[in-house]
Amino acid sequence: STGGHPDITQLRDAISLLFRLQGVTRREFLAFRQVLEPTAASLAAVHATDEQRSAILQSAQVDRSHLGQVVDLHVLIGESAGNGVVAVVLQALYSPLAVHFRDEKIRSKDIEGTAKGHRKIAEAISAGDAAGAERAMRRHLDASAGYVGELGLTDEPIVAEPRWTTVHFRPHPTS
Repeated sequence: STGGHPDITQLRDAISLLFRLQGVTRREFLAFRQVLEPTAASLAAVHATDEQRSAILQSAQVDRSHLGQVVDLHVLIGESAGNGVVAVVLQALYSPLAVHFRDEKIRSKDIEGTAKGHRKIAEAISAGDAAGAERAMRRHLDASAGYVGELGLTDEPIVAEPRWTTVHFRPHPTS
């Protein structure tokens, strides 16, 4: 089960393909997140239901060793913003990450920093503190940009070439 999320497998695959064809880098991905997500967090602080607030808090407490949970938190925030466009865009944006993100380069101090950032965001949203949620999200994304920069990953593609593209298929004879 996808935990109540609609099945967006086709959308995810289409976006992954578009990201790959356009060579979207981590820098571009982060820059877009920095435009959208602080506002989404602020909206979630205002519009989230009690149930959504506790789901966000719970998601932020989870063991960070698994990236899927990171994705969940950001998607939950999108779903709690009270705006269908924000919800769909954040889900679409994060869905390729759940599949394609390579996190072997992330250091434990980055994971700890991320976990701390997530808790701050979740607490502000839970408390209904829109300005605090926006600030916490901005700081969290700035920190992420910092890690990515320190690791020299800024210009890496967000979706790597899949291994199967290196296989050369012979076209079938037409007659």
